[in-house]
Amino acid sequence: MRLSKAFLKTYKESPKEAELASHQLMLRTSMIKQLTRGVYSYLPLGYRVLRKIENITREEMNRAGAQEIHMPVLQPASLWEESGRWFAYGPELMRIKDRNEREFALGPTHEEVVTDIVRNMVSSYKDLPFNLYQIQTKFRDEIRPRFGLMRGREFVMKDAYSFHINQESLDEEYQNMKSAYERIFTRCGLNFRAVEADSGSIGGDSSNEFMVLAESGEDDILYDDSSNYAANIEKAQSIIELKESNEEKLPKELVKTPHAKTIEDLANFLNIPKEKTVKAVMLKEITEDGENFERFEPSIVNQPDGYTRHIRDPKIWEKDGKYYAVIGIQSEKLEGKTVLYSSEDLKDWKFLGEIAGGNKEPLGDFGYMWECPDYFQLKDEKTGKIMDILAACPQGLEPQGDLYNNKYQSGYFFGKLDYEKPDFEITSEFTELDRGHDFYAPQTMEDDKGRRIIVGWMGVPEEEDYPTVKNEWLHCLTLPRELKVIDGVLYQLPIEEMKGIRGEKTEFNGTVNGETEAGKGTVYEMIVEFSDFSDNFGLKLRTGENSETVIKFDYKEKKLILDRSRGEQPDKKPRKVYLGDIEKLDLRIFVDNSSVEVFVNGGKEVFSSRIFPQKNADGIKIFSEGNVNVKIEKWEWKD
Repeated sequence: MRLSKAFLKTYKESPKEAELASHQLMLRTSMIKQLTRGVYSYLPLGYRVLRKIENITREEMNRAGAQEIHMPVLQPASLWEESGRWFAYGPELMRIKDRNEREFALGPTHEEVVTDIVRNMVSSYKDLPFNLYQIQTKFRDEIRPRFGLMRGREFVMKDAYSFHINQESLDEEYQNMKSAYERIFTRCGLNFRAVEADSGSIGGDSSNEFMVLAESGEDDILYDDSSNYAANIEKAQSIIELKESNEEKLPKELVKTPHAKTIEDLANFLNIPKEKTVKAVMLKEITEDGENFERFEPSIVNQPDGYTRHIRDPKIWEKDGKYYAVIGIQSEKLEGKTVLYSSEDLKDWKFLGEIAGGNKEPLGDFGYMWECPDYFQLKDEKTGKIMDILAACPQGLEPQGDLYNNKYQSGYFFGKLDYEKPDFEITSEFTELDRGHDFYAPQTMEDDKGRRIIVGWMGVPEEEDYPTVKNEWLHCLTLPRELKVIDGVLYQLPIEEMKGIRGEKTEFNGTVNGETEAGKGTVYEMIVEFSDFSDNFGLKLRTGENSETVIKFDYKEKKLILDRSRGEQPDKKPRKVYLGDIEKLDLRIFVDNSSVEVFVNGGKEVFSSRIFPQKNADGIKIFSEGNVNVKIEKWEWKD
């Protein structure tokens, strides 16, 4: 083809989102074009390069005696459930449903499919051994797609699967494949090392990863140029033989080591050889100034029996001179759980047992992982009863009407913690802490005034399609909120200190029918009272030509709705909460440049959502399909 007719366009400047030189050059030379994060089109030049790589790979696999097949991308959930990886694979597995609500996965790999083929077609040991390979599109919902084609959500992969009658045959084919891969990477002109690696969820006794040496790499490896040895840093083995010392062991002694920032400094300070040190651990005396703390080594390093390696997010408290911690964990049956630990000294922790979780009474299936558990007590300000509260973030809950519409949820149970059993006796439904689009991983603390303060992450894991990503930032935290229990209901109120940032005040007071301008602003606090209504009404915030955030009360459905569909944020589905028969609606609203937090009827319900309006979208409007009385107090925030 003549160059004059080639579909080719070059660019002088590199896009801001392209971090690696390879990514920059492929974009600048029109080899690839991004469709969305982690998804690329191969343009003519890039597709030719891809096909050349595929041909090299195909030639060497055929040379090694492997046979090419082609398996479907769309895989039924039943196969993955049978292998136990439907939930074990985690959120990287892209799941979809057909019109009959049957579940499928977009294949991130093909072990399940090829095994199903072989088990239904091979009936005799005489058919073994053989090796099947394919070059196929794969899908993985990467937590943060970056580096162009190096970390994408859709990509082309060569995968091969061999089947054998004995270990000897398997080992022989393993070496055959290793040699084939070495020829492929050599022909592609890559500087690589075959490193010993962890087998991961696939299992097996041995595994090799082929690592291309690059400064931009994300893995650390150890290798020896004088031999063929290379390994991931986690798998590397030392040839140094450890010998037990015959020296008399001295008793343990806590020693302050001020200004000793290196091992050399520590050795000189203690007047001991460097080889007599094991690890330099920074210790500071705990003081009353709130600035110096003691750092301990990790105490819980292995999961308890019956659970997977998904164990995280401890929340610690003290009771009767003893320390306790709730921790999020996943059972071997892939159920989200909360477990309880205890300690006398904050260093040595004892596993007490499971206190709550999926398929533990009274819950049925309730997600494949519980993150960020939190336990605390509050006194009901009406009844005087002490209420035990267990908060958690279950992953894997399916939407139920207006409930559970975020990717992951955050909520709480009322109940009673029994330290001895141990058990958290749940006495309420699971209630979402926030009804908005962006709220996750909240944690509480008690301040010096005795208030229970909660702060949440105004975001959700693995949702990184927000427009700010191109500017290299994402998510934020909610306002600090005080928690109270009033007549068996958990309320959230903006802390009193928020009044300290109030600036200029404006007011609105009147009856509205239709749509009315009620001021302007981009960063402000607003208290709104609606009364005497008999139809739908609400507010429009940050309004502009193509932007608005709508807070609406649906009179017939008796629901409050937050609608941010007119904005750049990806999730445009409204969020709703049922309020029932109300005669008055009180809203306290905090609007920032890219967020809105709405406290409903004294904090009985809360909406927290990120919004991305146009820069100059600053209008405030009141609307109603009938008469409604409206009172508004609005404060601009101080600079």
